Amino acid sequence: MAACTGFLPWLALGLEPGDAWGKLLRYSVTPEYTRAPIQSVQAVATKTVQTRDAGGQLRYLAGNPACGLALPCAPAVLFSNGKNNFGADLLGAPQANAAAGNLDEQANDAAALHFISRPAGDDPALAGGEFDDLLTWLPLPLLYQRMRSAGSLP
Repeated sequence: MAACTGFLPWLALGLEPGDAWGKLLRYSVTPEYTRAPIQSVQAVATKTVQTRDAGGQLRYLAGNPACGLALPCAPAVLFSNGKNNFGADLLGAPQANAAAGNLDEQANDAAALHFISRPAGDDPALAGGEFDDLLTWLPLPLLYQRMRSAGSLP
């Protein structure tokens, strides 16, 4: 299956391109959620989102170490690389990483399954380094609720 990760298809969605800093938005979708009809009793959402606790340790905001039907993860993630470091401009040209210790931003830039969301910070001494990515995810129960309301979920 294809990774289903890339730049948000803003033109196909009828949206203005990019974020507030002139960078293309990125997305990642579990492949099973890109084909109709979605089989809710079989489709396993595979995206996880973690944050850092007060001690700098990673903990889950969405998902868990082993995604499954009983322990669902998120079917989709949407994010901006933020003002600094990484991303692509509106023409698709990659933007350089100007920081050395921004491990969480580096993880998001390379991610297809596991993402990090946390408050912005420009202190490189923070756990995970400086960070200005903006990330949101689609909770699986919300997706199924909206699909049922629209009559699109068997």
